[in-house]
Formats: sequence, structure tokens, C-alpha cells
Amino acid sequence: MSSPEERESRYGRLRDMMQDEGVDAMVVVGRDDIRYRGRTAYVSDYWQLLSDAFVIVPMKGNPIFVGHPVLGTAQAEQSDWPSDFRTAGQPGEETALILRDLGHAAGEVGVVGMADALSHAHYLEMTETIPDANLRDLTRQFDAVRQVKSDEELANHRETSAIFAQMFKDLEPSIRPGVTEIDLVAEAHQISREYGCRSSMVLVGSPPFGAPAFGTMREIAKDGLVMVWIEGPGPSGAWLEARQLYRLGPLSSETQDFWDLHVESVTAGIAALKPGAMASDFVKTTGEGMAAGGWPVETNPDEQHHTYNLHGIGHDAIEGVWVPGNDRACQENEIVNVHCWVDFADPADGDKLGFVGVTDNVLVTPDGGQFMTWDTPTINEL
Repeated sequence: MSSPEERESRYGRLRDMMQDEGVDAMVVVGRDDIRYRGRTAYVSDYWQLLSDAFVIVPMKGNPIFVGHPVLGTAQAEQSDWPSDFRTAGQPGEETALILRDLGHAAGEVGVVGMADALSHAHYLEMTETIPDANLRDLTRQFDAVRQVKSDEELANHRETSAIFAQMFKDLEPSIRPGVTEIDLVAEAHQISREYGCRSSMVLVGSPPFGAPAFGTMREIAKDGLVMVWIEGPGPSGAWLEARQLYRLGPLSSETQDFWDLHVESVTAGIAALKPGAMASDFVKTTGEGMAAGGWPVETNPDEQHHTYNLHGIGHDAIEGVWVPGNDRACQENEIVNVHCWVDFADPADGDKLGFVGVTDNVLVTPDGGQFMTWDTPTINEL
């Protein structure tokens, strides 16, 4: 659970935003999705396992939690942030009734997740119950509040990074010839649960790389290259995506050259991540380095049809910014995750090099971005 000081700090900043926006109350909508469940955690310390959830944040007093009968309120009640816990088969209607009882049936109501997490059915429940209320999307403003991480949040992220680094070390003795990819995936899941991590996703693969690489019955080769990717929230709920490469024999010159160029380009890219810089500056700088070696990266910040090369991260896996697609200026003590993807024109190149690269959380500082899990990206020799 977050500290009382952290709680008050978040509420204070959120209510300042609400006042600036002229809203009487705010509804934070969560779903069992890695992009949206962190929103309810941010205002209630409720980590959403499944179904829908609503947290009503008034201008004064504690929030009110509304869940669905499929899960109930037992988990939410472990937190003392909300003062009232309810469950309803029509949670949109229940949320609207609470807003009515608070005196906002004809007021200005901000909705976090209105554009992406709120279902149409629940939207209709709300608007039919309090038709005179003006519901406004506050997702962007909410994300701006949680863009800068507090000291407590930074400590939680460092804890997650330390745990993940140890998880990779614990897995290394099992990465050996003859072990199947699926067995490594299963062991990584077990290790992550033993460290108190929730809902981890594990990818394991080796050339020819498949997508998605959730593990197959293929055995690790005698002189193989192995990619292990683990992402998920640590015990505190702070999210991390981290990738590590291992070699059981010598690398081909092509793979070594690609790796060296990738590390050099990504390192230059995160150096550009200073307060005031655009998030797309990372992609632009990294892309210039990769293009010099003949490996194109999508650098257009408005492009909507390419895999993200950088995205915000915090309580959610993707939080507030992603490029290409949703650019914004960086702020000091913001955390982003980087995993620069090359557009392989030849599928054969993708089979050999598709998962060769760097993935880690990066902290934005006045001196440029800093990796939070790996001091220096390396391909570990086993």
C-alpha cells in the first residue's frame, strides 16, 4: 500500500487539476487491461485483477469504489483509501447514482478513461441515470498529473528493477542446451510469482525468432542465442519491461555488428531524453543511428501503424505517451520504457535479428535518460 503522504500528494495534485478544469467530481474507470488497471490503483491502491471498476473522486473526502459482482469488493477493501465500497451488475448506473447523491446530477463530471476504457453500455447507464450531467474526458489531464514520479514511486520502480534483475539471474542456470523454450517460460513465471510479482508476461525465443515468442517445444541449441523478455508489475505495482540476451556459443559477425549498432543507437537516443525534449527525440536519434547501418526504424511521431519504440510506464504498462502515435514533452523524473524496433524488409533478417535489442525502463534526468535495470546492456555468455 502507498503511504498516507503519497496518497495526500496524489489527491492534492489531482484536485488542483480538477479545479483548473472546472469539474465537480472525477470518475476513474479501470479495466482488466495492462493499459488501464493502473488508473484505479493510482487513486485507490486497488490493483484490478479482472472485470470493470469505477473510483469516484470528489473534491473533498475519500473516494468511493464501485466494482462488479464477478469479483466483488474483498480485494478493494484491503485498502483504506475509499470510504465506501459497492458492487453492482450495472456499475455505470451505480456510479451515476453516487454522483447524484453527491449533488452532481447536473454538474461537470470528469471521466478518466472515457475515450478508451469506459464501455458504451456503462456510458449509456451513466447518461441515462443523470442526463443533465456533463461528462468530459479527463484522461489526458490525469496522465499529465502522474507523468512525474514521486520519490516513493521512484523507489518502487527501483525495487521492481532490482527484483527483475535477480529473477533473470535465478533463471540463468536453466538456460542450457536441450531445455525447451516452454520450460524456460514456465520457470520464469514460477520465479516471478515467488518474488511477489503479479500478472507477469514472459517471452522466450531463439533464432529463427517467432512472433509472439511465448515459448515452443523447440529445444535450446548447443551454440544458440536465447532471448528472455519479462514484463509486469512488481509487488508495489510499479511496471517494468526488461529484455536480456544470452549466448551459449560465439555470435555471428552479423549478429554482433547489429547488436553493437543497436546499443550505440539506443544509448544515443536515451541521452536525448532530457526535460523539455520530445519523446520522439529518442526515436529520431535512435533511428538515425540504425539507418546509418542500413536498418530502418519508423521515426514519424504521428505514424499510427508501427510498433511502439518508446512508451510511458508506471502503474500501467503503457502510460500517457507512446511513439510513434502519441508524442509529448518529457519531464524530469518521468519514466519511459524503450524497445526500438527495426522494420526488416527481408523476413529472413527478422528471423535472425528480430529480438536482438535493448528493453528497459529509462528515467528522464537533466543529464539525459538513465537505464533503471541494466547498468550496461550486454549479451551474457553462459
